[in-house]
Amino acid sequence: MTTTRIQFCESQSSFSPAKRPRDEDWIDTSFSNSPGAVGRLRLPGVSNGRYESRHPILDVNGTTVGYLIDGAISLGYTFTCVYAGNCFWITHQSLSATLHGGGSAVSLVDKTGMFWFSSKGAKFDTVKSFGFGSSWVDSIRAFKLLDNGAYLLYLTNYGVCLFDARMRQIVAKVEFMELAYQWSDFALSPKVKLLAIGCSMADHKDPLDGEYRYKNFVRIYNLETGMAIGEQALPGDRKTLWTVNFSEDGHRIGVVSDSSTHVFELTASR
Repeated sequence: MTTTRIQFCESQSSFSPAKRPRDEDWIDTSFSNSPGAVGRLRLPGVSNGRYESRHPILDVNGTTVGYLIDGAISLGYTFTCVYAGNCFWITHQSLSATLHGGGSAVSLVDKTGMFWFSSKGAKFDTVKSFGFGSSWVDSIRAFKLLDNGAYLLYLTNYGVCLFDARMRQIVAKVEFMELAYQWSDFALSPKVKLLAIGCSMADHKDPLDGEYRYKNFVRIYNLETGMAIGEQALPGDRKTLWTVNFSEDGHRIGVVSDSSTHVFELTASR
């Protein structure tokens, strides 16, 4: 299979960045206490994994339509929750995993039936889980629905995963543990599913002053394949915070620090 690569060519032309969500809008939520909750069902949030044995599920009007069973056992500590593809997508760590250093997960909670001989409505339970490293939930940067809820982007300092919300499966998953807390900003192309991150990665210690020297670069991932398809070195060997933006047409990328601005024309090659 031929892999498309992205080539960078620095440009002096003006740059108009694509519109992007505010930092606080990168995480969609269906927690019932959020005024911006999305989806047709809501989940009341919990503290310290304290789910009720039958935890209420609400509609958009706050009416209880059913109950999640065994949430404390199956979910434990819940970090984010969004309703998409007719189910809840929840990032969490089970109580046992937290105690023993185990992994985190994104689990799907869906209606599994009705309560017998009761007016309690629908029964909800965990129906599918995707495992992630224990560190993934430590710093969630984005938990965002894309394409009118067709896809869910899950991005932390440790990696990125794109889900097909309707098919309930992973499209692609990338771990960049070596870059954890060493990339400072990200941007999504407004045209296709490309993710760019601006990085400043510790490289080596200078033998004369003992100070770390850093490798500065911008890297682009194809979210549909999970592959890194382009990387461009940035100037300087000091730790640098970079801001990254795609242009409105997706053909250029702007990378900015406190001391420099760079615009690159992007071209695809095979």
